[in-house]
Amino acid sequence: PEHQAQLGRLFTTHTGADIQALCQGYGVRHERVDTLDGLGHALAERGSGLAVIEVAVDPATDQRTRHELRAIAAGY
Repeated sequence: PEHQAQLGRLFTTHTGADIQALCQGYGVRHERVDTLDGLGHALAERGSGLAVIEVAVDPATDQRTRHELRAIAAGY
């Protein structure tokens, strides 16, 4: 609740932008995951340099998943 505005800004993309295409255009590694295990694996294998890990969730209905995602990301 205290950081709800920042969560939306950092964890959701409301623009309909093609994140993979944007990353490719800038030469940034991109990986899209749709499971919690996938996020953990992507974070563990991220290597060096700039990378974007895109996590597919429904922010309007999946609050539990967002909490789990934050907990996983906090460990890295």
